[in-house]
Amino acid sequence: MILDPTVLAIISGALMVLGYRIYMKIQEIEPNPATWFMFSYGTFFLFVLELDTIVESGNLWTGEGMLLLLPLFCTIGGITIALRCWSRGKLRWPEHAADRAAFSADLLLTVLYLAAWGALFFNYVTPEFRDLTTLIFLIGSNATALTSFAPLLRATKEDPSDERAFPWMVWALSYAVLGVATYLEAGFWTVLMIYPVLNTILHASVGILALPHRRKRKANEREMREAYELF
Repeated sequence: MILDPTVLAIISGALMVLGYRIYMKIQEIEPNPATWFMFSYGTFFLFVLELDTIVESGNLWTGEGMLLLLPLFCTIGGITIALRCWSRGKLRWPEHAADRAAFSADLLLTVLYLAAWGALFFNYVTPEFRDLTTLIFLIGSNATALTSFAPLLRATKEDPSDERAFPWMVWALSYAVLGVATYLEAGFWTVLMIYPVLNTILHASVGILALPHRRKRKANEREMREAYELF
């Protein structure tokens, strides 16, 4: 029963919600505005693409459709944190060139996706061509997650004091469970597998960088540097 893909998809979604609940309750956490700004938009676009792919395959109300629970909850949670950054006046256009390029890529993919839908509506392209472009956009949108996480990974590596490992490890576990559910439902060699595998690695990486012993070591280094500057 536990290895039923539908049950696993529900568990992964529940773990995603739990991770966001933990994250938002830890007062010491200062969300990285650039990452959450890009991640919330990119996750929403990715959810739309995966929804489109599953709807076109006619599997929305099957076990495969349940795989959308996690990206749906992740989209809602990501937008909530992005709005929190905005309410604090911290949400702004990314400063680093690589971060701007990643977000611009998401915007470009959105424009092209809407153009493909418009071309299909006006009978300029075939449904098969539109399905192919959706597949390409889905792969591209997953790839931009790498650069979306760049600001957070860079900041946490330099100073992990603004993050805590526990919620990131919960999220990593959530994506890992989704990966198992995706494998059982659709097999390993499917475009839907990119999302859980990539995000398991990215979220676990942030969790490792934010482990308590790294925060303590970085804090000691900072204190020693400040003491040295006094002399």
